[in-house]
Amino acid sequence: MIGRAPRAPDEPPSPVRRLRLPVLRADAARRPGDEEAAAEAAAVPLGPAERESVRDGLARLAEPAG
Repeated sequence: MIGRAPRAPDEPPSPVRRLRLPVLRADAARRPGDEEAAAEAAAVPLGPAERESVRDGLARLAEPAG
């Protein structure tokens, strides 16, 4: 469900939304530090303002698993 976030069929997700989805999946699975989700999020190109807006999510992905 999280991987299929609602959006207009002809509108691609924004970079911020593309980053937030793997963060939410890792949170939902209670897997902070999920390497697969972190790699997916790291591949999303973000500008400085976008990166600042998702700073907390990036920090959660960087937390050690456990």
